[in-house]
Amino acid sequence: MVPSLSASDDSSLSARDLLAADLHALARRCALGELAAGEVQATRAAVAAVMHQLGERGERGWWEQSGAGAERWRALAPFRGSANPIAPGLVIDPGGIRFEHRSDPDGHPTDVEDKSQHGKTQDAAIARLDAQITVGRLFAGPPGCVHGGVIAGLFDELFGALAQAMAGSGMIATATLSVRYHLPTPIDTALRFSARVSRSTPSRMKAQAECVADGNVTAKATALLVRRSRPVASSQ
Repeated sequence: MVPSLSASDDSSLSARDLLAADLHALARRCALGELAAGEVQATRAAVAAVMHQLGERGERGWWEQSGAGAERWRALAPFRGSANPIAPGLVIDPGGIRFEHRSDPDGHPTDVEDKSQHGKTQDAAIARLDAQITVGRLFAGPPGCVHGGVIAGLFDELFGALAQAMAGSGMIATATLSVRYHLPTPIDTALRFSARVSRSTPSRMKAQAECVADGNVTAKATALLVRRSRPVASSQ
């Protein structure tokens, strides 16, 4: 859940981040609050006044905006974008990507490269990325539970962040995503997402992840991510 913030809460947040947080809070209040008919009409009038003040202007995707790049993409990402008012607020751990070494059956670290049973070389170091989020009622499916589509989207966002961190540059796209739901995932509860790369080549990457709530694994996912030369942009 993205909290409503003011400039005094965190000086590191940009004005657009603060605006996004306020708009998210407004959406929660309007969608989930018990408003009288007069309050609904008054709110609509206030929103209309703001829209009139902003006037008509074109809408640009992150890749079309000035300063387009990884930072702008992250700011407007649909599940973690700090400047995206509809993002549920996935937060990638500030430590970023971590590397854990594979071990042999006796628990000893393997060499830098390890031959799989199929004879293909794979990295001995496992790349891992963690994230956390508390999903609010706007994203509920069954009573008290996060919508399954939101869980899938959060997995996809984390996989993309992991792949991008490893690739460094270039466009990474999800080719396949499979989610297994083990338990209902509760809303208004701190969730921990962990993703790791299971196999990587210069052109593609396989990864797996899990979602944990109150010490219980509620969902697991696997994905195949591939490198693309560039994003497919709309001509309109």
